[in-house]
Formats: sequence, structure tokens, C-alpha cells
Amino acid sequence: MAINKRLTEANGVLEKNAVIYPRTGNIMAMYPLAESVTKAENGMLLGVNYAKGEIEYPSANADAIMILDSAEKEYDKNVVGLNQHYLTPEYGYMPRLGKLEINDRFTTSSVAYDTSAFADEEAIDAAIEAGTVYGKACTTEGFKGLIELTKTKPTTEKVGLKAVKFTTLPNGDSAVKFAVIKAD
Repeated sequence: MAINKRLTEANGVLEKNAVIYPRTGNIMAMYPLAESVTKAENGMLLGVNYAKGEIEYPSANADAIMILDSAEKEYDKNVVGLNQHYLTPEYGYMPRLGKLEINDRFTTSSVAYDTSAFADEEAIDAAIEAGTVYGKACTTEGFKGLIELTKTKPTTEKVGLKAVKFTTLPNGDSAVKFAVIKAD
């Protein structure tokens, strides 16, 4: 099985339903994106490399895995909408990441999945209602940083998620609401 489809082709959007990092200040906003990061979208799970002082795609070597929650900026007044926002190393902006804690809940469209496991959005919705969908940081080329939907409960990952609802964001994009079940 291989990740081969995004939930939406638009850029990711993050809706913080009940997360603690804005109140605790457990936010990383002082490191730039690594040159290897081609595109970072809100709702992605990215890795922090303290030794290099960079934000990278997630990996087993990352010092921490955090969720991207950068303020949306209007880069072109003719292109509007939260799903138009993304960061690249060339922009020069420092991404803002929050450290997820167990029981945090958020909704995002930054989701990828394998069509052999979930044929379409209806299959994802049915599996979520059955309580058999989880999420973790995707490391598959072309989908790195997105939240990978899986039917296996994350045990070795730094951040593990449980999908609790298939929903729609205010801008009309399909999304998944997650609860954090593992956070290192």
C-alpha cells in the first residue's frame, strides 16, 4: 500500500477546535523551513531539527513533530481564501508550529490516503464512523508532512491521531477532525 491521493487539491487549512498550545505557549516560531521543504501548508505535521535550527519534513530523526499553524498571508489580492496559503523557504517567513498534546482536537484538509485502503471520501467517512481510522505524519514522497490516514493505530510515531469525524471546512473543502492520542 502506498499513499496516492490527497483529500483536496487545494492547500491545507487548519481549524483549531480544542488545542492547548496557544495557551501554554508551546509554539516553535524561530526556525526557518529547510531548503528540502518544497511546500508547507497549515495542518501539516512537520519535524523540528534543533541541531540544524530548521523545520523539516517529518522523519524518525526529528527532535519533535509539530503541527503547522502559520498566519495566513495574502500574497496576491486576486487569489483569496485560506486554502490559497502556503509557505516555501524562498518566502523567508518563519513558520509557526504548535506542539500537540494528548486530547487536543483539530480539523484539517491536509490529509492523504491510499485508495486501496479507502476508495473515496464516502469510504473514509464510513471507516471513521466505525472507529477504525487513525492518522500519522506522512513520509511518502510527494505527500510528506500531510496527515496519512491509516487503519492501524500509531504506536511508534511521535504523534498519533484518531480520526473522529469526516466534515467540511467553512470554505467548503473536505476535512477530517482528529483527536491526539499519542504525543511525545
